Order: sequence, then structure tokens, then C-alpha cells
Amino acid sequence: MLSHLLASLRVILAITALVATEMLLAPAAPARAQGDQPDSIAAVRASAADARLDTWLMGALTSAPDRDWFAFRLDSPGIVQVTLGQLPTDYRLTLTDTGGRPLAVSDRAGTAFEQVQWRLQPGRYFVEVSPGQGAVATADEYWLLIRPLADRVVVLDSHPITADGLYAITGQLLNNTSSWRRYPRVTARFYDAGDRFLGESTALAAQSYLGPGQRGHFRIVADQPSGTVRYRLSVQAPETAAPQHPALTLKPDRPYPVGQGRVRYVGRVSGAAQAIPAHVHVVRYNRIGAFVDAGHAVLPPLTRGIPARYEIELPRYPYVRDERPTYSLG
Repeated sequence: MLSHLLASLRVILAITALVATEMLLAPAAPARAQGDQPDSIAAVRASAADARLDTWLMGALTSAPDRDWFAFRLDSPGIVQVTLGQLPTDYRLTLTDTGGRPLAVSDRAGTAFEQVQWRLQPGRYFVEVSPGQGAVATADEYWLLIRPLADRVVVLDSHPITADGLYAITGQLLNNTSSWRRYPRVTARFYDAGDRFLGESTALAAQSYLGPGQRGHFRIVADQPSGTVRYRLSVQAPETAAPQHPALTLKPDRPYPVGQGRVRYVGRVSGAAQAIPAHVHVVRYNRIGAFVDAGHAVLPPLTRGIPARYEIELPRYPYVRDERPTYSLG
């Protein structure tokens, strides 16, 4: 009976929201695509123009049959991440190889951002933006980012947050390697207008381990040195063997508002009995796939056959378009 009560115990970690709205709606103004994009792969293949990498591009699908094709070129092998965001309606994102064969497709219902990742060899590749099942013709623009990623644990995005005199930097990590990494540590180095080093602060990621392709998040609470105008982030995450933890099943339920501008994320974790706590994370993103914030709950050790319930409360923001519950152990 006691174990049942423990397994059903609701463990809530309240997260204080420090995020200013204007910091999360968009990055710097994106570069506008040059006129109307080609409507077919044949047309884009014949064009000599390649999309700029690491730059937000803008486009629009103004009619039901409209398609936008982009070409890009890689000079060295590596993983490329393509993000389609700020969607005015339901769109589909497709990455194809040099011959036009689909490599990866992202096609989620609604206006949550679409995103694909794929390891590519040097060459020319193509991206198609097309209407999804529920799309309607509109002149409103979408945003597209084609981004090569280094073969290490990388910071996908970050932003500073301030409230009540507290300064912090929060963001998300991606383990872009083929090996497990432990205790990811993020360091922020602060600089003045003359690029003079002023000091640094370090924090561990919320996740103790990151498997290949897994994401984590971090928050560095810092005493910002006087004169700081920019910061640079670096990550240290030593390689480790895959942890020998039993597999768990995470079943999120529908989030619901609880008043005072907050929303509660609930669900259950079940699986084999294990003697260490389970950690549940809810990570939230905005319309362009940038990290907004995250919540974290710690559950007691699980008993076989008895699901453990989690609850996480976070502020409600109108620009949150995606929530991704995940779990970790230890």
C-alpha cells in the first residue's frame, strides 16, 4: 500500500517564469527570399542560386498548388537541421537528395514548427515547402532555416532572461554525436564592447546523460559583469558508456489551465521496477522552434505495474506552439 502511494505521489517542481515576451517571438529579422521560389525540383535544380546557410529565409505559398523549392550545398559531411517556422497555416517540410528522393519529412498537423535532421555527404540538396492537409492559401510568410551542425554537443539556441534583479541565460542542447555524453556543462563567457573578456559562469544541464540525438536544456544564473554587451557559450560533455537503466514508458495527458496564468502538464510513467528516481522534463518551443522554457518533476522509484503520476506547472504564453515531454533517470 505504501509503495502504491509513493508511486502515485505527485511531485511538482514549480518553475519561476523569467522569460520576457519580446525575447522569444523571433530572432533577428530574417533575410527575405529573392522573389518567388521555384515551384518544382526541376526548376530549382536548373537554377544556380543556393540558399544561404545559417540564415532565416522568408517565403509564402500564395495558392493551393504552390510549392517552394530551395537548393543548398554542403562542402563537407555532417548533420544538417532544417526548420520551417512561423507557419501561417499547415505546411509540410521535405528534405531530398541530389536526385530528388525524399530523405526526411516533417508533416505535423497545425501550425507548430516543422523540423528535420539528416547526416549528409558533400553535395547539393533540396528542400520543399508544400501545403499540408489543412492548409489554406495565404500571402502570410513562413520562415526557413537550413543549418549545418557541428559533430559535438551543441547549443541549438539560447536567450538571456531578467527579472527581479536576476540575470540568467537559458537554452537547449543537442547531442550531435554517435556516443552517450554525461554531465553536460555549459559555460557563458562575457565580453564588453571591445571584445574584452570580463568573466564567466557555468551550470550543468538539467539532464545528467544525453544519448545520441537527444536534447537537453540548461539555465545559467550569473552575476553579469558590468559592461557586458555579449556572451559566448561553450559545452563540455565527456563521452561515457550507455547507462544501464530499464526502459520506461511516458504517457502524457492533455495539459489544462489552472488559473493565475499557468498551465499544468500531467501524465504517467511506468515500466520495470527501478531503485532510482525518474526525472520528467517538459520542454516548450515557440513558433520557429526556439526554446522557450522547461519544467522538471522528480518521481519516486517506480514499482513494477504501478504507474507514477507527474504534474508540472508552467506559465501560459500565447507564443508557445509545441511541448515535448521526455524522461531521464538518475
